Amino acid sequence: MKRTHFWIQLGLLLSLATPISAAQLVDKIPAPLHGSWTTCINYQEQDTECAVQTSPLITRDISGEVKHFTYRKEFIVSSDLQQSTLGIWLNIVDDADEVRINNRLIGKTGNFPPQYESGFRYKRLYLIPSVYIKYNQFNQLEIKTFSSVNLPGLSDKPVIIGDYFKMSHYQQELDYTYVICISILLLLSLIQVFYYFMVKGTNETIFLSLSLISFALIAFIRSDAPMHIGLDLSSVFKVEMFILSFASIALSLFSLRFFELRIRLRYVIACTIIAITGMISILYPNPILARYISEVSYFVIGISSSFMLLSAIIFSMTKRRKYVVVMGLLFATISLALAYDAFSQARAFLNLPLPILPFVLPLTVTLASIAMTLTITHRYWQKFKGATFDHLTQTLLRPAFFQRLTEEMNRSQAYKLNTLFAIINLEEVKNIGVSYGQIASDKMLKTVSNKIIELLEPTDLVCLFNDDEFCITTTVESTKHAENQLRNIHRALANTQLVINKHTEIYISTKVAGIIYNPDRHLSISQLLQDANYGLAKIKTENDKDYLLLSQANMTS
Repeated sequence: MKRTHFWIQLGLLLSLATPISAAQLVDKIPAPLHGSWTTCINYQEQDTECAVQTSPLITRDISGEVKHFTYRKEFIVSSDLQQSTLGIWLNIVDDADEVRINNRLIGKTGNFPPQYESGFRYKRLYLIPSVYIKYNQFNQLEIKTFSSVNLPGLSDKPVIIGDYFKMSHYQQELDYTYVICISILLLLSLIQVFYYFMVKGTNETIFLSLSLISFALIAFIRSDAPMHIGLDLSSVFKVEMFILSFASIALSLFSLRFFELRIRLRYVIACTIIAITGMISILYPNPILARYISEVSYFVIGISSSFMLLSAIIFSMTKRRKYVVVMGLLFATISLALAYDAFSQARAFLNLPLPILPFVLPLTVTLASIAMTLTITHRYWQKFKGATFDHLTQTLLRPAFFQRLTEEMNRSQAYKLNTLFAIINLEEVKNIGVSYGQIASDKMLKTVSNKIIELLEPTDLVCLFNDDEFCITTTVESTKHAENQLRNIHRALANTQLVINKHTEIYISTKVAGIIYNPDRHLSISQLLQDANYGLAKIKTENDKDYLLLSQANMTS
């Protein structure tokens, strides 16, 4: 009955008042407002130009300086929506706006001159108080905008009346993207600081850390937080350009330091240009011209930083630096994101039909920084591994082995464990090297190391002690278990056939001597080595068998 009464009332209104017949009925949400928009260009020194069109997008020529743009639309809200909390959603507005319902202000972003403040790049969502709405009657929406670059305020995206809380939730989801980016960037910057203090000679990590912190600040600026906490949006926009220049310099210096390139004069000039550009952006006093200055600055920063990154990649390729392909792709991705960001925001000079997506740059940098951090981690791991492991055999080098052996001796004494220490001697490595070359002897060492590692547990220690000897340390249950371990190693190596070339195959000849660590006798590693070498000499002189586990009975004092 209530619904029928509404349609009767609406029909009477439409039949009696033809000027209002263009009003749009809003009986369900979300409702894009389309058709019969009155758009007006209010010039500074010319008469106001108004036109009725199907969308608020102004396509006619603008011949003079504009005071502001006005967009009006009449609509009828069904009484069925009285229980709904309505809001108005505007896409990105250029730059400041004021929105009124029935001549009552419901929200604004930025300020009109003379206290100009830009709200450029922010999407608008305004709550429509229910007391401002005339249900089942005609309502007037008025949107007034001002653009510092003399462009129409509303884009081709429709103005939407919808559920305020649902639209607010969508807006919050976009802010969550910025929060995630900020969190990841700050975390990764801390990792770089950690590398700086823990790994000597890693100055590049400080530059990357500063760059990531800068991009985290840019992500914060591009969220709705500055608007919600009441910061001057024009000043925030200018600060963003300064931070972007700082981030570009830090990232460029990171690329040079990462690839160990000299900072030549051309790089100093490029960094100086970026720094001056950033300073001009933040210090230029006239807020009305800030957009023009920022657009020029953005292109100068983008071109200069891309030049430095591209030069670093090219010179690194000629010098055959590691990770140049990975880093080149990451730098190219960031440069493309910077280019898209610059061109999409270039409304003053280019005004390309590109959607403004402020989150693209922070999101791209976040993903790229994750890949950079993994690359740096892999590089340092390789460096650490190179100082600890022998690259050929993938076994511990002597300094690292002695350090780990000391730890094993302490652990064995503390927990009453049986720790077996053994030396594996390869009798023919040197002869093979002389007869068949270094490649053949390297192949033999690699084959032996692989076989030993295969026979032991992952926690056991294996070391390339010298050119023809390996050392091992493993935990055993008993003396019998230790002897079986030595026998298994000897048999496995003795049964391994090494292919030298098409016409030559040999079996590996080894001698294995071991000793179980005794805390009372082996007060140092040298004493442990002395006993194991004694066992090896005993095997060679007595020639009884090729493996031996020394005990108190067969050791000299």
